[in-house]
Order: sequence, then C-alpha cells, then structure tokens
Amino acid sequence: MVPIGVDVHKRRCKVVELSDCKVKVRRPIENTREDWLELLGELPPDAEIALEVSTAGYFAMSVLEEAGWGERAHWVHTAGIDSPRKQKYDRWDAERLARKLAVHHLDPLPEAWFPPSEIRELRLRARQRCWLARLRTQAKNRLQSLLEMHGWQPPGTDPFGTWARLVGPTKVVRRYE
Repeated sequence: MVPIGVDVHKRRCKVVELSDCKVKVRRPIENTREDWLELLGELPPDAEIALEVSTAGYFAMSVLEEAGWGERAHWVHTAGIDSPRKQKYDRWDAERLARKLAVHHLDPLPEAWFPPSEIRELRLRARQRCWLARLRTQAKNRLQSLLEMHGWQPPGTDPFGTWARLVGPTKVVRRYE
C-alpha cells in the first residue's frame, strides 16, 4: 500500500505520498473534479488516500467515491491525531495524514462516517426544506412588522390564513385606546 495524505482546502490541496519510507511532495492541485481525477490517474494502483474532515473534504470525498476510490479513501477526523503545535503548515498536515495511514493497521485512524450518496441526497433535501421554512417565516415576520409599523392590522389571528387573503388588511386609525 502506498499512503497518500491530502490536506484539503476550499481552493487548493496539498498532496504528500510516502513511498519506501520517503516523503514525496506532489504538486498542489486545485480542488476541482478535473484535478482530482487527474491525480487519481497518476497514483499507483495500490494507493490509499487519507483526507481530513472538512467542508471541502466532503466534496473531495464524493469525487473519490464517484471515481471508484470509496474503499481506498479515508475521511479522517483530525482531532484524534492533531499534535499541539503553534503553527500549522499544510505540507506537514498532509505528511502527518500519510504517516498515520501507513501505520493504520497498527493504530487505526479516527475516521468519520461518510454517508452513501442516497443518504447525502436525503440530507440535502432536508436541509433545503429547513432553509426554505426558515426563510418563509422570516419573510412573514418582516411583512407583519411592516404592516404594524404603518398602522395596518390584518383581520383575524393569522394574517396569512385564508380569511386574511380574501379580506385583505384594514387601516387602523386608533389601534391602542
């Protein structure tokens, strides 16, 4: 097995390969589908990849899964392997991931669960629905606030109910007596 450590960021990724106990720093790649597929084409057939858990790592992991590398890719939670350091260097992070992957059989990596594509889709739909519900509530609250500021009072208790839509808001001259 050839361990590959990748420090994934929003735009660029640092890639380090350990072969014959020697560190080989590969050229940084852009965090795009094309660059990931190009990197995968250059790697030896017995390579395994360790990525750190992050938002950008989520994208990279999905690309690896689509390319058939799902079984040889490890989504690592770095909180379990971080050493206390004052400075953070991407190359060192990638190298640390590769070294931990090299001894994975002796000291297991703290891997995070990467959901299958069906579950990722369901999660995305649920997040979007929550986001839309929240947005709708904010819009209703703002509209209600604007109506009250200008002295308009919707009929009934629910300003967005059927009755209010049929009748429409009414002007209140003296609201508080």
